Amino acid sequence: MIGDNKVCHAQRPDHDACPLPPRCRFVDPKAPYTARHVTNSRVHNGPMDRDEIEANLRVLGLRLAAQEITGEILLLGGAYMTLVIRNRDATKDIDAYFATDPGAIRAAAAEVAKERGLPPDWLNDAVKGFIHRQPDRTDRWATYPGLNVYAPNPEYIFAMKAEAGRAGSFDFDDLKALRDRLGLTVLAEALAIVEKYVPANRLSAKTKLTLETLFEEED
Repeated sequence: MIGDNKVCHAQRPDHDACPLPPRCRFVDPKAPYTARHVTNSRVHNGPMDRDEIEANLRVLGLRLAAQEITGEILLLGGAYMTLVIRNRDATKDIDAYFATDPGAIRAAAAEVAKERGLPPDWLNDAVKGFIHRQPDRTDRWATYPGLNVYAPNPEYIFAMKAEAGRAGSFDFDDLKALRDRLGLTVLAEALAIVEKYVPANRLSAKTKLTLETLFEEED
């Protein structure tokens, strides 16, 4: 387990009705809610909204469960911003760290991509190059049969996006949303967070310039 299991948003008490558009079919009426509904329509190649992300992860879990595997992933990037911070309505892919069974998760994700008309990298761990240290805290964001989905603390994502240092991009808009969520008001506070998770030799001039620009907007 990679988290402290405090929160599971896929099993909220208000899940009395399927959150997906009316294109669902029952898989097993005796299964937990998170296993009962999967879509049977073709999924487009465009950005995934929250319902589509959850549906695709649910099907991924079923593929893993069929192999008696329970995978664990940590949400990062645009998926985190869409599902947790909710400053975006959709994301083009799901960036994640595969905490367990990475080979099985990649293989199952490839099957889901073919089955549901998704891009090959709809779920990927390319962002692992920006992972240098473990987050202080992770919460279990969702539980599906065969898959546990975790989310790190917002500070962790702020540091990763600051390291990417892409002003004028989605990353910069995400940094502004995270700045506001964390209540950061001065550059020194932001630098302290980044230095907590990013080694000094990875802190580029571009990262510092991005943060300076982030707080210049507040002046």
